[in-house]
Amino acid sequence: MLKPTLDKDGNITNIGLKKTLPPGVQSGTVFGHLYVQMGELRWLTHDGLNYLEDYGKGQKVKDLYAQFKFWGDDPNERGIFLKFKNGLKARKETAADRHKYVINCPESSFEKYMDDMGALAVDFYSVQEGLTIGTSKVIVKLYIKRHKQPGDMAPVVELRGTFPITLAGNNSVKIGEFDLSIVSSFGNKTSPIPNSN
Repeated sequence: MLKPTLDKDGNITNIGLKKTLPPGVQSGTVFGHLYVQMGELRWLTHDGLNYLEDYGKGQKVKDLYAQFKFWGDDPNERGIFLKFKNGLKARKETAADRHKYVINCPESSFEKYMDDMGALAVDFYSVQEGLTIGTSKVIVKLYIKRHKQPGDMAPVVELRGTFPITLAGNNSVKIGEFDLSIVSSFGNKTSPIPNSN
């Protein structure tokens, strides 16, 4: 994983970082958006100890980020870093708990991309430790609304749930869980969203 750069306040920021889906598709046409939002982070007990307990309550949770890498993302580029709802600092900061991706393909093509992707990789990066401490795999295709009728404007992807975090390097050890919401929005199944400029 590429180590992220920090702003003057020690935050990882996504300001100015443009990410489109599917990665590498540069159609110049916006068909929709994918909204990703982090919820709460909870650490669990393992071997009689609350593993990394100080991450869940103290200052360390404020320096913990979830990095999202979609299938096809360039491995030499960093993904989007988001904070947990219970990890945002009280004062205004440049880090965020949500991100809006631009979708550069029609809804049917996006559904196929999500099917082909398999799992969305989410890594949990500690600024204080300077490394990834946990990981999660989210099977987004399980949340695809299939066989939509013409005119059905419901999201093709609508995921809201709690997902496990496993120890980096040992996926058999569950160290926590986090809440996540991922919802798609298309102006029309096949037409681009009108330019608002």
